[in-house]
Amino acid sequence: GTDGYGAVVVNVALGTPYTLTASKNGYSPASIIFTIPNADKKVVARLTLESLLLNRDMRLAGLYYDNKRWNLKEGGEKELDKLVKLLNDNLRLQIEIKSYSSDYNKNEPDLQLAQKRARNVLNYLAFKGIEENRIYANGFAMKGRSDEGTTHRTMYRLFRSGDREVNAAEVKRKAAAEQRAKQAATRAQKQKSAAAARKQQQATAAKKRAEANAAARARQQQLQQQRVQLQQQQALLRQQAAQRRAAAAKAKAQAGKKEIPPQPFESFEIKSL
Repeated sequence: GTDGYGAVVVNVALGTPYTLTASKNGYSPASIIFTIPNADKKVVARLTLESLLLNRDMRLAGLYYDNKRWNLKEGGEKELDKLVKLLNDNLRLQIEIKSYSSDYNKNEPDLQLAQKRARNVLNYLAFKGIEENRIYANGFAMKGRSDEGTTHRTMYRLFRSGDREVNAAEVKRKAAAEQRAKQAATRAQKQKSAAAARKQQQATAAKKRAEANAAARARQQQLQQQRVQLQQQQALLRQQAAQRRAAAAKAKAQAGKKEIPPQPFESFEIKSL
């Protein structure tokens, strides 16, 4: 160990290469190789430890995938090799791989694709010698299309053994919660679509009823107009008939008042009683 200032005194053999490694909880270890050629040579070694970001999602920006594929493209191994070194230098660290794929393409099984990609990263780390019990891999379907097109979002989170319980049950619960949320969103969308369809159907039916009522009112108005016209025609005919009857009666009355002129007899006879 070192004192409060990070200083340490050790005995070394002259001319022999040594590796000086410094480590501290919460920091990435650093190392340097040095040799002291003679006793008069003074060697000053300065190591800077970079703070580790634990329990925080970090992005693996160098991972790329072809569309609908889960195999790493060229260059992705270099990014994962950095994680391999980090995990080898910090044996108490565990890692969770989170792979996301967009669900803009409804024909693509996005959740399964994300899980395969996360599992592929796990397999690579295990192939490089990292114990699988230190690695957790999960896949998630992300809402909306990624701005990166064929690229894929992969995150990782570092945590120390014992600081956080990550087990299969938690993974299943998390995946189940994601699935339930997605199903709930799907149901809500279906209900919204069904409500919109019902509203449209109701609006269409109301429009048809209004049109039918308007047509019926127009027909009634037309029939009413026809009845009024018929009544007017009947009234005119009655008036004309009354006028004819009055004219006939007047003519008859005038005929009864005429004087009949005396008519001569053709013969006459007078007898005594």
